[in-house]
Amino acid sequence: MHQNIKRYLGVALTTLALFPVSIWAQPTVKVTSGTRSVVFQGNHGSASVHYGDTTNVYSAERLGKKIVIRKMYIVPFDQFTTHGCSPGIEFKRCGDFYEAVQLYLEVQSIWPEPVLITAGHLEIISPKHNFGLGPPPSSGVHSLDEMITANNNPEEFLIQPGKIKIFNFSRGFRLNGVLEFFDKNLSDAEIQTHIVPYVFYDLRIVDDFNRFLKKKYGTKAALKISLFEKDYQPLLITVAKLGDGTDFFSRGDPTKRNGYNFQHDRFVAEVLYQLRGGMEPLHLRMLQKIK
Repeated sequence: MHQNIKRYLGVALTTLALFPVSIWAQPTVKVTSGTRSVVFQGNHGSASVHYGDTTNVYSAERLGKKIVIRKMYIVPFDQFTTHGCSPGIEFKRCGDFYEAVQLYLEVQSIWPEPVLITAGHLEIISPKHNFGLGPPPSSGVHSLDEMITANNNPEEFLIQPGKIKIFNFSRGFRLNGVLEFFDKNLSDAEIQTHIVPYVFYDLRIVDDFNRFLKKKYGTKAALKISLFEKDYQPLLITVAKLGDGTDFFSRGDPTKRNGYNFQHDRFVAEVLYQLRGGMEPLHLRMLQKIK
């Protein structure tokens, strides 16, 4: 009997030596709901607001292995100002879009196989509490939602190797008081309408706009952008500061920089277009761009 016990113990010890301890551990379960979810829990579509301490928000950029953001820009809603209200639209409804903006991304696949973006999330970081949630966009090219099942045309977010997709998010946000910047004399800014969204070539305005944003909303005001694949598995997560915008002429590979930047000349040009009486909706021009 003692010999049998010794034999069993020898087999057991040999088995433990041959297999790593990790296989005996409990499997890791991905949590997609509750406080441990990779998706922020909220009731505001694909955006949320974060106030107060931002210490844990500004982590190092997590560059995706499969995709890279080529360009990112915020653009005004079509009824961003009262000048943009179309005849027949009630002023109250038009006022809902006052100083409301949305985010567009141009994303490229750097993966040798097709990549499907299943969901996206925006977190608004607003130290001064004046940069927050707005209404859903009244229009857009392809709107990416926070919930996988809410994306009615998932094929629009399937990116083939080396290809580029342009899309916006299903939730807008509001820059309260941003039109104060346009009270200054910007009559000399010439809008370039052969590029969509529109741009301008006076780069000093972008510098002035960055200074305005930092003063108005705080130096740490930012957007945390999360893109997911499969069952809310992180595909790319990055933080872009509101007051560190660039322009159309900015160069450099974002995969080698620690962060992405908004192209603010597009935002300023699109607002000026509305203030000067422009009426053609941006999403119609964007649809022509991606064809």
